[in-house]
Formats: sequence, structure tokens, C-alpha cells
Amino acid sequence: MSLFSILIVYITAVACSAAQVNRIVGGEPTTIEKYPIIVQVEHLIGVNVFSQICGGSVLTRRTILSAAHCFDVSPTSQQRYRIRAGSSYRNVGGIIRQVAIIFNHPTWGLNDYDGDATLLFLENPLEYTDVIKQATIVASGFVAPDNLPITHIGWGMTAFPGDRAEVLQEVSVFSINNDLCRERYEANDPPRVVTTNMICAGILDVGGKGPCWGDSGSPVFYENIVIGIVAWGEGCANKTTPGVNTAVSSYTDWIVENAV
Repeated sequence: MSLFSILIVYITAVACSAAQVNRIVGGEPTTIEKYPIIVQVEHLIGVNVFSQICGGSVLTRRTILSAAHCFDVSPTSQQRYRIRAGSSYRNVGGIIRQVAIIFNHPTWGLNDYDGDATLLFLENPLEYTDVIKQATIVASGFVAPDNLPITHIGWGMTAFPGDRAEVLQEVSVFSINNDLCRERYEANDPPRVVTTNMICAGILDVGGKGPCWGDSGSPVFYENIVIGIVAWGEGCANKTTPGVNTAVSSYTDWIVENAV
């Protein structure tokens, strides 16, 4: 894969003051026109019935970036997954493409949620439009500074427990110090592993904002650049233990080498 086939950007990020946290007022509906790089990942739940379970980012016309934990990988598992692109609405509209191959990062499953990244290769290519566009991903080596303003989008639950959103949602939070995040999860019961291949985010000790069930695999943005993949957390928008995202920069080289 040519380096020029995937949009990659180096970031010089400026951390924001934590005092800005009080300006976050919560998630709200948004549109696919604003975020045309996101797709819905749908899973077969009945006879010819699919439903959205995760999200993903368009890397090329044939390759989608998502989270490995969204997929049950077996010799025929790809038949149970497809993507929906170009729609603001969950399970409705846009265009459908069947998944041909699920290609997890080779370190997935070796150390808790480390390596939680996958490439989906589509049976037929997407066509770029105003509502289906190629994502720009962060360059290898980028480390998110503390208090970086980031944006989550997806169709996950709007409350926990609760129903999944019928229309695409967006919410703004802040990156959280990786060492602090690791300490919080080490003290959790049971303890969980936070590595340098992850970006923690939320509103620490306040909570109430962030991704939830159904948002996994969706892009995490700094400005318009994909720096993360929604991965895991303790509940949703927890004030004590932040949400944890896969750091795309740890896998950029692998993405470029394998996307088609």
C-alpha cells in the first residue's frame, strides 16, 4: 500500500486548560455530512436481519478501521458482518457493503485490550460522496498530551443502561494522563491493563460524558484527525475510571502496510 493512498497527518497539539471542562454540556445529535468518515458496523442477528453493533472509519474505498473486540473471528465470521456508510441514522439509509476479511492486529488478545484494532476489507469498494469520505489518521509516534480536547461520535447508548441512539451523536471530552488512568484501573476490581498504546479520555472526577455500548470501533478525533478508536471502559462516562481508546499512532505503520 502506497503511503499516499492513506491520509496521514503529523500533529502539533496544544493542551487546553482543565478549567474548560465546565463548558462541556453533553452529547447532541449530529449528521453524517459533518462526519462522513464514520460507518456503522452491523452484525447478523436473525435470518437476513442485521443490526448496528459498532462503528468504524473509512481508510480507503475497500478498508475500514475498527476495534478488534467487536468481531468474533472464525473461518466464516465475515459473512455475519457488513458496514453501512453514508447515513446519519442507525440501521437505516446509506449504502451497504459486505465484509470480506476481518484482519485483527497480531497483538490483539495477548495483553487484555492492548492491540484493539482491526482492518475490515470490503467485498466491493465504496464510492466517495458528500457523505462518504476518507479519514485522515494521525502519524506514527504521536502521543496525546493531557487535557487535549477530543471528540467522540457514534450510535451507542445515550445512557447506561439505556437505548442506543437512532441518530448519530457527538460529544466532546478531554484526554487524561496515561499514568493516572493506569493507576485508576490498577485499583479497580478487577484491575485492568492500561498501556502506552491507549488514550484515556473523559471528564475526570466529574463524568457524565463519553462513549458507551455501541460506540466501540468508532473514531476519536482531535480536530478532524482520527487519533483513536473507541475501545473499552468501566461502565459508561464513569467519573472515576475514564474511557479508554486505542491510540491510532501506535498502529499507523501497520495500517499503512496492510490497507488495500
